[in-house]
Amino acid sequence: MCHKKYISVLIAFLFCLFCSCSHSSYSKTDNSDTISQPESPPAEQQTSETFNIRERIENNINDSSDKLLQDTSFPIDENTVGSEITSLYSFINKTGDYPVYKCSDIEYYDMGEKALPHILEELEKAEDSILIEYYIISEGTLWDSIYDILKRKAASGVEVKIMYDGLRDGTFMPYDFPERLKQDGIECHVFSSVLSGGAGETNIRDHRKIIVIDNKTAFSGGMNLADEYINISSPYGKWKDNCFKITGQAVSSYTLMFLQLWNSYESEKEYDRYLTSSQSTTADNGFIMPFSDNPFDEYAVSKSVYMSILENSKEHVYITTPYLMPDTEFETLLCETAKRGVDVRIIVPGIYDGYTAAMLSRSHYRRLINSGVKVYEYTPGFIHCKIFESDDIKAVLGTINLDNRSLVYHFECGSFIYNNSVINDVKADYLKTLEECEEITTDNISLLNEIGGGLIKGFEGFL
Repeated sequence: MCHKKYISVLIAFLFCLFCSCSHSSYSKTDNSDTISQPESPPAEQQTSETFNIRERIENNINDSSDKLLQDTSFPIDENTVGSEITSLYSFINKTGDYPVYKCSDIEYYDMGEKALPHILEELEKAEDSILIEYYIISEGTLWDSIYDILKRKAASGVEVKIMYDGLRDGTFMPYDFPERLKQDGIECHVFSSVLSGGAGETNIRDHRKIIVIDNKTAFSGGMNLADEYINISSPYGKWKDNCFKITGQAVSSYTLMFLQLWNSYESEKEYDRYLTSSQSTTADNGFIMPFSDNPFDEYAVSKSVYMSILENSKEHVYITTPYLMPDTEFETLLCETAKRGVDVRIIVPGIYDGYTAAMLSRSHYRRLINSGVKVYEYTPGFIHCKIFESDDIKAVLGTINLDNRSLVYHFECGSFIYNNSVINDVKADYLKTLEECEEITTDNISLLNEIGGGLIKGFEGFL
């Protein structure tokens, strides 16, 4: 009787979901959809009544293709930078001109609350510019601590630019938030604000998390700028997230990522001034290749990077993702990698931030587990880290979830790290996190979630 009740609820949910899905699915090869500018941008930014963000971004990427040059002091081959970077290098350069760098220093923070003091410390050092781009900014303790520094820095002459995604701007920030920032001397753009009627394709979002200070220091990772990411509020139990800091020449790639999107909202585009201060790298501590994923081009960059790690793995691949919704091709590769003897482990939340995400993620468990993939749920709460680590020598850290939105629809960013000591920190964090997880077997898969996820899989591309 109880199961019949749940199934009735699921059917009603499906009907409502179907009625709400008025937009069509998006393909990276489809060039018909655009994102419009918010209704009332500053006059100097209004170049036409129809603001074609797709065209602007494509032009910006083309115009900035010579801004970062590859260091020719080392060859790009498998003996230096590894086979995966070698095979991906030219491909990634086509999507935004991102070089491979020698690593000087990467610091990994295994919780958002550990990252925040370092972010505040580096912001206090800013002398020239602070560039901030986030999917979510929400008022609260975390944001207040950052905002206080930004106001003081802007008043002292530091150029502060903030960009955040407009899908949730009415939920997380006041509608007049950009104007408030402007009054404090801070420039702001909202990417495709839904409230202003400016989202021609609501699926295309800016999911990146970037802070760049003076082109010398960059932060990225999973955490957004909201209190739950540092466990001040706890809507879904303990929130585990990560963040990493880069210093040295590789920071320039994150600066360029920011500017390519920012300049899409500017009539006058400036690159060189922001790319002149990066510190030279002399340390010999492996290599790093930052990359960005642009949903307007035909390249599935994030998916290609993740799949390359799986295809080339020899001993293990450790994955953390808040949403386990791979497409059939990706799921098949996960299964095949485990079947050939690689230890494939995936950590997902024990407490999800939504019932739909929980059902869809858990509907993938059975096939993966039957193929030898080990699936673990983080029992204290919601895990939001995005990690691919393999064979103690390579890792990808960034903003990219293992779902359709991240791999197809979103602007994302990440760094492929090879033979750097930070990989030991990433792996240690992973193994420690496993101690707080429950391994899922075919005996303890939730039947309700499996059935529910199966019923709504047809809508997975929209979720």
